[in-house]
This record gives sequence, structure tokens and C-alpha cells, in this order.
Amino acid sequence: MAGSGYRVIQQALRLNRDVLSAFHFVNTEWVSKEEMERYGFDFKYFTHLAPNNQGKQLNFVFEFGYEVAQNGYVRLHKDSDPKNELPPN
Repeated sequence: MAGSGYRVIQQALRLNRDVLSAFHFVNTEWVSKEEMERYGFDFKYFTHLAPNNQGKQLNFVFEFGYEVAQNGYVRLHKDSDPKNELPPN
């Protein structure tokens, strides 16, 4: 049964990455948390944390980062480091 838990997490991370990638593809910098959740994004699942240039903590899902603002919006970021990209299946 341990494998099924891993699959659930991996599926959530892949969906989260797809959502972030889609918004990034259309050059969206800000999006509401509500809209991200409507597309299936689950804020509980991310791959790592890293500070931005101003020292704020960003959550990352592979190479796509985000920070949640107080107003219910999310600012999107992209990491150019290839080690953080989505691994192959």
C-alpha cells in the first residue's frame, strides 16, 4: 500500500506543475488562489522551498515557483535551474 500513497503524491505534484505551467505559458504573473484551485491545484503539495531575491520564501513545484499574497492572489515564478525540472516517468 505504500506505493499507492506515493502515486497519489506524484499525481498531485504533476497536476500542480501542469496548472503552474499553463498559467506561465500565457505569461500570467498573478492569479487568484481560487482560480488555481478550480483547475485542481492543491497547495499542500510542492517539491521544495527557496528564497527569492528579496528573501521571501517561495514554494516550488519542480521548476515553477509561487508565492501566496495576503490578498488571495498568487505570484508565479520560474526557476531556470534544470535540476528542478520534472523528472521523466
